[in-house]
Order: sequence, then structure tokens, then C-alpha cells
Amino acid sequence: SAVYIAKYNNFLLELHLDYCGKQIRRYCEFITADGLYTFDITNNQILKNGIMEKSFVEDGNDKYYRELQNFFSIVSGNADNNNTIKHAIEVMNIAIN
Repeated sequence: SAVYIAKYNNFLLELHLDYCGKQIRRYCEFITADGLYTFDITNNQILKNGIMEKSFVEDGNDKYYRELQNFFSIVSGNADNNNTIKHAIEVMNIAIN
């Protein structure tokens, strides 16, 4: 389980990833002057103040299948890897600072 909280000039960000709990919870929250926005990764939904704004229909394994396809494309030389070490370090610095 991991929880990241970041404070920006005009909003707070919480990223919660729970891989080990009894209840699967993967979401990102933005607290703004307009309210609380929740990007529910597990249920493929966007909520505003707890009310669903948008839902994405997707088979539960589709996103993982796309990740594997992308990985194999990269290692076989058919696609560029956009996730460089430099970018990964930048993302981690945002998450922990």
C-alpha cells in the first residue's frame, strides 16, 4: 500500500494505491475550490464530490494487456520507451517532495 500527498499552489493531490488490502482501492484525488475530484482507477470512474461524472467501460484485464503489448513492442525495438530513468526520477521527486 502506498499513499502520496502533494500540495500545489491551487490544489492538493492524494494518490492512494492499495495492492494488499482486503478491499482493492486505487484512486487519485484532487481537492480544489470546485470540490473533490476522484479518479477511481479500480472502477474506471471519475467522481466529483462523490457523484459519478464519467465512467469508462473496460474489461478488467484490458489495461494490463495493453501494458504487456507496449512492453513487448519496446523490447522488440518496435516502439520507443517514453518512460526514461530521468522521467521516473522526476516523477518520484514530485511524489515525495
